[in-house]
Amino acid sequence: MDSEKKLFSTTRKNTILFSLYLLATLILVFYHEPWQDELHIWCVARDLSIPEIFYRMRFDGHFALWYLLVKLFASTGFPLSTLNLISWLLCAAAAWLFLRFAKLNFWGKALFLLSCPMIYYFPVIARPYALIPLSLCFVALLYPVRLKKPYCYALALAFLVHTHAYMEGLAGMAALLFAVELFRHTRKRTLGKRIGILGPLGVIGLSVILAFIQVFPAFGASSVTPASFWDIFKGNTGARLEYVLQMLPGTYALWLGKLAGYSLTAFLFYAAILLGMLGLFLSRKKALLLFIAAFAWQILFAVFIYPMTLHRVYLPLLLLVFCFCLPASGKSPKTGRMVKWLSGGLLSILLLSLLTYPDTPYYAMNDLTFPFSNQGQITYFIEKNLPPDAKIVVFPPDLITGTFGAYLPGRVFHSSADNQPFTVYLKKGKMPEKLDDDTLKKYADGRKEFYLLFQLDALDAYRLTEEKLRSGFRQFELTPLFVTNPRAFFPAREDYCIIKVSPRNPIQ
Repeated sequence: MDSEKKLFSTTRKNTILFSLYLLATLILVFYHEPWQDELHIWCVARDLSIPEIFYRMRFDGHFALWYLLVKLFASTGFPLSTLNLISWLLCAAAAWLFLRFAKLNFWGKALFLLSCPMIYYFPVIARPYALIPLSLCFVALLYPVRLKKPYCYALALAFLVHTHAYMEGLAGMAALLFAVELFRHTRKRTLGKRIGILGPLGVIGLSVILAFIQVFPAFGASSVTPASFWDIFKGNTGARLEYVLQMLPGTYALWLGKLAGYSLTAFLFYAAILLGMLGLFLSRKKALLLFIAAFAWQILFAVFIYPMTLHRVYLPLLLLVFCFCLPASGKSPKTGRMVKWLSGGLLSILLLSLLTYPDTPYYAMNDLTFPFSNQGQITYFIEKNLPPDAKIVVFPPDLITGTFGAYLPGRVFHSSADNQPFTVYLKKGKMPEKLDDDTLKKYADGRKEFYLLFQLDALDAYRLTEEKLRSGFRQFELTPLFVTNPRAFFPAREDYCIIKVSPRNPIQ
């Protein structure tokens, strides 16, 4: 009877927590304005074919899985607002599985789900990282039965492989341990059974190959990777490693670092990591190997290829939670409460989660009050006030102005670099060094009027003051029409203005 009451009480608490989680995250999703990295994926998924999407991954440095999932909606007429609902649904599913099946203390679950990454970054900002929590849940759920259901576990690892390159360390070590266990499990069995283990291992191997061929060409093609594979080893590796290790705590707990100072924040962060590793050593030694491999891979990836910011900075927390969700190595001896909290992961999860708590109200209140990005605001003005066939030249001609097509799929925007139309961003172009009558004449193409759409930093680069707009051009009259306001709070510089350009005299 007591056990039934306890089960009912736990189920009720989980239901209440899950309901609060759904409500809080859905409100944030409703108010969130997608920014360039989110909008870019929507444009790619909507406008390109599946083979073109796979080819594009060399430029984006991601795997196609997220793009293909978005394509199911973007190419079939669903509205843009669907994009953030996809990430929300993925995280909601992960939260339900986590509450339902994870063998963790309830308060550890609650603190983790209410942490900044789980309440804001992963469910609200729609990027490939939203796949990670769900993939970790699948791997953790199948881990205890991996030898009974090797293909299911192999597919879960294949899913993990295709979430993000930052997760390959975990997937690689998990696959290695799985292979060793399969060989040991079948070494005294028939030849057919031993050959049969090649099937699930082949699934994992093929998934790794498919992932590799998507992103390896990014060297020299993507703007965020080194020019070649060998270039990743250039420079002072020690200095870069030191920088990553110093940067990580302050980025992970941004506002705590500002309020309490960097030294205390760094101490608490790395103390939590060490407590987690100690807890894994006491209770789950294989899980400790998984965590060490995964965390080391992420640090090295940040050192050599891609910085550890935004969603990526929270992955150590997700790794620790995942590892403590795996079964313990054996029955733990009777010990004190503190040792149980340590070996059960509560101490490290509690501390790492609490470190992010000051950031949650910062991001949540700003997203509720201010635009995360102003692309929605500027495109709304264009849709309501500019002719459908208006020529719009964008400055600068890159991703920050290349994703307006997510809101306005029927509009054609022209690059300020070459005056050519573009809808999907490929490579950055250079703005003209100066903006004068000759440059505007090239853009005009004999039209009576056209429009210049500036990201505000680009406008400042030309020093287009009110005086210069009024009298700085002899052949053209420049009239400011709209400036986005208030400014976007996210530091991606997505604030814009649009200027109408009309010839003072007929163009010869």
